[in-house]
Amino acid sequence: MYRCALVFSVIFACLCIGGEGQRSAPSSIGQIEIMGYGLDLHGFVQVAYQNKYVWRGFDIYDGASGFEPSAGLEFGDSGLGAMVTGHRANPEGHELQERWDYCLYYKNTVFKGEPIEATCRIGWVYYNFPEWPSKAWDLQEIHAVIQLPKALGIKGLVPGYTVAKLWPAHEHPAYLDHRASGFLHTLSLDYNLPVPGPLPTIPEQVIKFHGEITFNDGVSMVFDNGPGMGLSDVDHDWSHALLGVSTDIDLGLGITITPAVFHQLSMDDTVDNEDETWFTVTGKWAF
Repeated sequence: MYRCALVFSVIFACLCIGGEGQRSAPSSIGQIEIMGYGLDLHGFVQVAYQNKYVWRGFDIYDGASGFEPSAGLEFGDSGLGAMVTGHRANPEGHELQERWDYCLYYKNTVFKGEPIEATCRIGWVYYNFPEWPSKAWDLQEIHAVIQLPKALGIKGLVPGYTVAKLWPAHEHPAYLDHRASGFLHTLSLDYNLPVPGPLPTIPEQVIKFHGEITFNDGVSMVFDNGPGMGLSDVDHDWSHALLGVSTDIDLGLGITITPAVFHQLSMDDTVDNEDETWFTVTGKWAF
């Protein structure tokens, strides 16, 4: 994985240098040239603090806090993008559950302006657990997301559906064969509520409400008999429902701060045997 990333980086750098030899230097951070062709890049760098890390219904650090550094790029208006996200626990003792996610995706909007307008995204994710001595725990995922902003006829109210398939990325012990593989189906509903802004320079603030319910069809992230001893089985059932509220505070220069609060209603004890409530604070710089 790392060798492929290094080779890609070298090729990418050589292409950029080749383009610079023929044209003038890029005019901004998002303007580069590859083989003489201009490419508009835009992206972000962010870090999030969370007093509890809950991932798709699983309390990964058993109530401990963590932080998530991440960065992403999108290639102009092509819909193609790439993102990397780290998941790190603040206290010791959770190193084996920490991971890095590498994601490639494509997104597009179809039937624009029509009642069936749909925002679609397909993506691939590689989950790397760097503290393990081998890659036996690494996973891969493909997912598809669809949101229908005009389906309900209420401005700002957006239903959606996400399906994800996970499987082991490499040869693995027999006890991982089915416990890390399966599908996740999520139904979601989002609503953006505009309210008067807190300052004259911010005339409007948008409060974002999010709700979802997930059917877990075999994906486990529950460690059995302690970390490193294997993954326990999960039921094929509705695992949890999630409610959240957040807002983006624009500080200018592409910088935003996003506080958020979430509550999870756990419906399957094999995924999580208690309800969860947590908050996050995210700082982001977009360019």
